[in-house]
Amino acid sequence: MNRRNALIARIGVAAVVAAVLALLPAGVSGAAPTLTWTTVDVPGAVSTEVIGINDLGALAGFYVDAGGLAQGFLDRSGTFTTFDDSAGALGTYVFWITDLGSFGGTYYDAEGVAHGFVDRNGTVATINDPYAGTANGQGTFAEWESNLGEIVGYYIDGAGVWHGFVDRGGDFTTFNAPSAGTGSGQGTFFGCINDVGVITGTVLGSPNYSFEERAGSYTTIADPSQSVPGDTYIGCDNDLGLAVGSYFVGLTAYGFAELNGTYTTLSDPNAGLAAYQGTTVESDNIFGQAVGFYVSSTGATNGLELSY
Repeated sequence: MNRRNALIARIGVAAVVAAVLALLPAGVSGAAPTLTWTTVDVPGAVSTEVIGINDLGALAGFYVDAGGLAQGFLDRSGTFTTFDDSAGALGTYVFWITDLGSFGGTYYDAEGVAHGFVDRNGTVATINDPYAGTANGQGTFAEWESNLGEIVGYYIDGAGVWHGFVDRGGDFTTFNAPSAGTGSGQGTFFGCINDVGVITGTVLGSPNYSFEERAGSYTTIADPSQSVPGDTYIGCDNDLGLAVGSYFVGLTAYGFAELNGTYTTLSDPNAGLAAYQGTTVESDNIFGQAVGFYVSSTGATNGLELSY
């Protein structure tokens, strides 16, 4: 599963400076931050995507090996640890790592059914929403966990409709965002939750739109540079209110940062700019780091880390 393809079927430097200065620690904001792009590739991987970063700088993501199988990984200061859920016959995808060290994501079993999972201190628990479908391409997709232990994601029911969920200690609550589609391949995608309870996600319907959800109130996120309405896909919103994600111009992806309604483009200098290329930003922490991946002009997919 490629998150970028799932969502699509589903920072001008001056603007970057303005967006991030307010987030720099006291005593540092007198100097303009420098954007530093770092490529993150799992050794020997065919492709790498970095999805999560915690406030300690540890990275989480997945890679595709030479045999075409997706496997999860953690990257702590350049030391890579592979994680392959024992039940993940058709691939394992790690999406997050919390400040407490728990991590998780989604795996596909031999029948093509998705299941969420979380690993806490070496104990792995499976996450299955009770309303999820059990046929090929259906199931439960765990996307993110806050430091408070709340897990969000989405499930695909027996009719192929997507529904957001929040899992609090095994107690599942279903969410359907306003105007979400109700046909197969439509619905609500929850992608991230921060420690102040803000959930980000995307509606797949007519049209698509991305949102931030706060206590039942939905705010639309739409980068003004998108080529058509609905071509913005939010990743995460950190605890300080800085959101990151991606928008499309045609079929080319560009990352963005959004703070208080001001949008700033993020484009990895190694990214290609043709169709199905570009930069995708997935998440950020409170210390000026963001992660994602880029597709180069050769079509290779590489993980990225951005520091400012």
